[in-house]
Amino acid sequence: MAVFRTITIDSTQILAPNDFELERVPIYEGEYTSCTGKTFADLVGWKYGEQKLVWGTLPTDQLRFLIGLTGQHTITFTGMDGQTHTEPFVPTSVVAMRGRETLPGGGELWHDISLSISFIGANA
Repeated sequence: MAVFRTITIDSTQILAPNDFELERVPIYEGEYTSCTGKTFADLVGWKYGEQKLVWGTLPTDQLRFLIGLTGQHTITFTGMDGQTHTEPFVPTSVVAMRGRETLPGGGELWHDISLSISFIGANA
């Protein structure tokens, strides 16, 4: 049996999305523009940028879990630094999917699933 990378949303493990690479974006405070038109601000932290999560396939139970996401949640993943990170997020789109395949045992496999999320936590 193959071992798949997983992420955890709240306490539920699901397959990691394709190309799950998060970008850090700066958080600025006290931004102002000088009389010469130059913009200044204090860098006060960072957060992960908005992310579109995309899966090639997911089983029905994991798809149903994603469809049920509303409000604030946490996602836990292993970062590029090899450490485990937990970050709060909110879904910013509905779950989209393109198709379904019925497996020989009667189970279903869903194809081309996507969900957009926005990280709401700040890091120093």
